[in-house]
Amino acid sequence: MLESIVELQPGDVVVQNGATSAVGQHVIQFAKAKGLKTVNVIRDRPNWDATVSWLEDMGADLVTTEDKLKADLAAAGLAAPKLALNCIGGSQAAAIAKVLAPGGFHVTYGAMSMQPLVPPVPLLIFRDITFKGFWITGGWAKRAGPDAQRALLDRVADHYKKGHITPPEIKEFPLSRYLEALEAAQAQKKTYKAVLVPDKL
Repeated sequence: MLESIVELQPGDVVVQNGATSAVGQHVIQFAKAKGLKTVNVIRDRPNWDATVSWLEDMGADLVTTEDKLKADLAAAGLAAPKLALNCIGGSQAAAIAKVLAPGGFHVTYGAMSMQPLVPPVPLLIFRDITFKGFWITGGWAKRAGPDAQRALLDRVADHYKKGHITPPEIKEFPLSRYLEALEAAQAQKKTYKAVLVPDKL
């Protein structure tokens, strides 16, 4: 998404919601490796300061909430983003669209809130914002072909080898505790991935 939607140069800004998700964490780290700036929208939470520090250690340039996005972006002195990445939908999707630079791209790759995406009409008419979807194992894979897919995986693996990115935290549950794993996977505001592993013999 950082390469196939719009041409970005070092110093350009990307805004995303769902920044604590696995994809969000990778966006932050890949963007940092490419010299891009990230504006990261998350929900307010009791452990706000710890979450902000965690994302900043990962490479986030700005962490904010939907309500504070516009003001915090202006206060940070960052340029208007050229690319918005949406995995939430609803009002959060609209919020990141509204801060895009004229001619910017708003990309939806998920809909965790199950709320509809309603593009603000003035953005379409007066600011020429493009709204589109992204499905890496569907449309992108078909267009790119097997060679491009292998090349992408090789590049991702290389980033891991060089320490540019680290995987999300994993919380393991034995198969016998699958109900706990399901509850953990559905928990809100978590920073880990729940993974089932075989029971120890």
